[in-house]
Amino acid sequence: MEKCPHLGKLVFEQAKKYGEKIALRYRNNELKKWESVSWNQFAEDVKLLAKAFLDLGIKKQENVAMFSQNRYELVASDFALQTIHGVAVPMYATSSVDQVLYFVEDAEIKFLIAGDQLQYDVAMEVLKKSNHLKTIIAVSENIDLRGNVDAIRYKCLMEKAKNLSNDDDVQECLDTLSFDDLATIIYTSGTTGVSKGVMITHSNYDETMRIHDIRVDCINENDVSIAFLPLSHIFERAWTYFCLHRATRVD
Repeated sequence: MEKCPHLGKLVFEQAKKYGEKIALRYRNNELKKWESVSWNQFAEDVKLLAKAFLDLGIKKQENVAMFSQNRYELVASDFALQTIHGVAVPMYATSSVDQVLYFVEDAEIKFLIAGDQLQYDVAMEVLKKSNHLKTIIAVSENIDLRGNVDAIRYKCLMEKAKNLSNDDDVQECLDTLSFDDLATIIYTSGTTGVSKGVMITHSNYDETMRIHDIRVDCINENDVSIAFLPLSHIFERAWTYFCLHRATRVD
């Protein structure tokens, strides 16, 4: 069984192998139809986002909030952060202003990715109260930015990235990826008190991939996995990584 590469390299390595084969399918709520994403397109989007995030000033091992329902853009952003040594901090899409504010302040988050209007409006309230949050990235094209000068549209980031000349910076990040890097902080439910941020390194994910390769060796590129749990849940998050490692299509 071939070892899983560092997650920051995974999409690029799979694109070399599988090219135009479908990697993911997702429901485009704006167009009200299902869309397919090839491995080549996936890799291109991750590269553009990595360039855009570096241009925004996201530093190595900086925490970035991901506040959204499951969306393709969320997955691409996650892998882009991993490419540049960033740390994804996923939050449930139904989290309240107080909950998000706590996460943002605790993890000292400057950048937050908001999926839809609901999450954007919550983030706007957090922005008013936070000592750390500076920029909201709005994913859905239907989001009303409400005149917020501290908001950036995801689509605009992607378009700008096409003209950026920082490919060497992205490559430098890829060349220096480490399994010792922090990959994710997932906050607990808070049922036993204040939520705790669980720090998950790339070596943690690497061991998960290794043991799953041994124990769940039956899935492959001919299979399809349905992402029914939110990606803010560690089970769905780690399972989706494993499926992409095995080139199993994720819907």
